[in-house]
Amino acid sequence: DSEYFGKFMGIQSKNLRRMFMFDTKNNDIISINEPQIGDVIETKDGRYGIVKYVGKVDHCSQIMVGLSLFKWDPNAHDGCVNGKRYFKAKNGKAFLFNLWELKAIHSY
Repeated sequence: DSEYFGKFMGIQSKNLRRMFMFDTKNNDIISINEPQIGDVIETKDGRYGIVKYVGKVDHCSQIMVGLSLFKWDPNAHDGCVNGKRYFKAKNGKAFLFNLWELKAIHSY
């Protein structure tokens, strides 16, 4: 799926970065590739979007990543959560994700 998406978006596979690097011997996370504003992200549940926000939000103590999704989602919003605007997107195309919910970063 991500290979097809990469070809569709004109992204070369050499520019694909996995979100997490693992120590296969101990099965531990050894590093995290942090997404940057403008990166194209693939989520673990198969959604794709452009990073519009990286940081803390009022309802969570963890770093969150705000994506402007490529496809409308009935559970998405417009970048405003509980009356606070984190970024702008069309209604139904904004979603906040935890880092562990992200699969890969597609860089141009």
